[in-house]
Amino acid sequence: SGLFVLLAWLISKGIQGQIGFIEAAHSEAESGRQKSFLLMQNLDKLQRDNALMLNAIGEGIHWINLAGQIIFENPASTRMLGWEFSELKGRPAHATIHHTRADGANYPQAECPIYVTLRTGMSQRVANEVFWRKDGTNFPVEYMTAPIRDENDKIVGAAVVFSDITERKGAEAELAKLHQKLIETSRRAGMA
Repeated sequence: SGLFVLLAWLISKGIQGQIGFIEAAHSEAESGRQKSFLLMQNLDKLQRDNALMLNAIGEGIHWINLAGQIIFENPASTRMLGWEFSELKGRPAHATIHHTRADGANYPQAECPIYVTLRTGMSQRVANEVFWRKDGTNFPVEYMTAPIRDENDKIVGAAVVFSDITERKGAEAELAKLHQKLIETSRRAGMA
């Protein structure tokens, strides 16, 4: 019976040790769950804040991947282009919005500054091109491209930030007309 009591006591101590181990593991798991929950909340907030910021910007922003497909468009971009984001997502960017020059000539993708950024990783700034709307009309744009890189510094796409410069082009044309009139008036005055 003494051996039985000793054996029971040893088993009891072993069970208590395992219970302690299980309780410690449970406590650690609960702590990890709480940390994970807090991290998820922080990530959700960060994503909401980024979306709010991108949606508030007045310039068009789109992201294209290495294959040239549209991954993201902010609301200003979709408004200017006349598309819904769901219609643009996955479409080839160049063939959709940048396929033709202002004069109607074909715009080869190989010459497109956006694709230069995708190939070389060099940012580009362009001041005088056009983008095409869903309805087939175009509008003058000024844009900048920048490579998007992953954690290993590998290019995974390009961000394009663009502005509709229709009003500025109109003001420049009006200023050129006024300048020409001034020159003509000065010439006539000189002749008199």
